[in-house]
Parts: sequence; C-alpha cells; structure tokens
Amino acid sequence: MFSRRLFAFVTTLIAVSVSAACSPLAAPTLATTPAEPLIAAPITAVPPTLVVGPTIVAPTVVASPTATDCPTAWSWAYGPGSTEFDTALTSALTDLGQTVRSVASSTFGENNLCNGSFHAMSLDVTVELAVADAGHEAAFSEVTALVMSRIEETLPVSGIPNIGRVEVRFVTPEATWRCAILGASTECQPAP
Repeated sequence: MFSRRLFAFVTTLIAVSVSAACSPLAAPTLATTPAEPLIAAPITAVPPTLVVGPTIVAPTVVASPTATDCPTAWSWAYGPGSTEFDTALTSALTDLGQTVRSVASSTFGENNLCNGSFHAMSLDVTVELAVADAGHEAAFSEVTALVMSRIEETLPVSGIPNIGRVEVRFVTPEATWRCAILGASTECQPAP
C-alpha cells in the first residue's frame, strides 16, 4: 500500500514538473485516482525535479550575468586624429615651401565592446596643397613622396604606431588631383 502511494506521488511530481517545464504559464494540475486521493499541497514551492530511476536530481541553477561579466570583444572602428600631428606636419610642409591648405588626420583601430575604450593602430592622413598649375602632373608623385617622408618623421608626435592610408590632394584653379598612398603603392589621378 505504501509503495502505491509513493509511486502515485512520484508520478504526480513528474507530471507537474514536465507540465511546468513545458508550459511555465499553465496552472499545475494534480492527477488523482478515485480510490486513493492525494492531499493537495502548494506544488509551486517544490522546485522541478528530474527522476532517473530511483534517484532524484535537483536542477542546476545558473546565475544570471552581471554588468561586470563581459566577454572580450573588439570591433574595427575609426577614431579622432591628432591635432598635434596635424599642426606639426603643416609646419614641416610649409618650411619646405609648400602651400598647405589643410592637414587632417584620423585614427583606425579597434573598439573594446566591453568597456568602450578605443585602441588606435594606424593614423590616416589627408593633405591638401595649393598649386598654381595642373600641368605639372609629373611633379605630383615627387611631392607626394616628399610629403610621405615628412609624415614618417612627424608620426611620433601623434603617439600612433603606424601610418595608415595617406591621400595628398593638389588643388589648382582648374582641377584637383589626388594621390593616394596605401603601403608602397602610390596612385595619382584627377579627383572627382
């Protein structure tokens, strides 16, 4: 008689646990037989259990993540340039006799998605020079090489370890030429 009641109770717990796990919003039901009624107790106070043979195993409780739990994750991003570098390069190019219209730098690196910090890896530079005549197209490559050497000399002022993409624009009254440098490659062409 005792084992029948125990079996009926365990069967009821399994049914309630499965019902609660599959449908958390459904109201738990108790299965009873007319010959042996069970005493209704608040089932919600009993955590769901998993029955494997005669052993009852409690479910594992997983703690929810806190604000300080964050995987290390980085994403590529652009950041601000260096005004100190821009000023120093403008001065260096002016000392060489160039008419500098503007120098603008920006950084390329990674954002830390956990704490929002930015790690700059390279400095991209755009230089605009005013020239009187677009007919000196052959000299644009030479001047671009000169600008590149001044960028290399001035880079430590920025605190950024590497030079990224460099663009030198030659602005004339008739047209604008653009020389783009990425690595060892230089390409000059009329700018749109």
